[in-house]
Amino acid sequence: MIEATNGIFGHDKTVVTFDGRTISIDRGSFLGHREERIPVSKVTMTGWRKSTMRKLGYIEFITAGANRKVSGKVSFTDKPLAEFERLRDAVEAALGA
Repeated sequence: MIEATNGIFGHDKTVVTFDGRTISIDRGSFLGHREERIPVSKVTMTGWRKSTMRKLGYIEFITAGANRKVSGKVSFTDKPLAEFERLRDAVEAALGA
């Protein structure tokens, strides 16, 4: 489980937390903050691209529907890669539970 109090910092001031039930994505910008909350029960699968020194990686949370919908996509650099891998594993474990 990713502790909700810590959060993982993605690209462009985005912070992701996961408490085992809800994925929270807080997008900070000069216009303010926008928070997206996705219940893990609504997620059907995750999308993933590993970051490198030259390319941003991303994690996306795909929800059910007639068309697969990306509900939350967070880009990240190679520095927090291990934290995002743990987040992916925790969400996928919750999906399998």
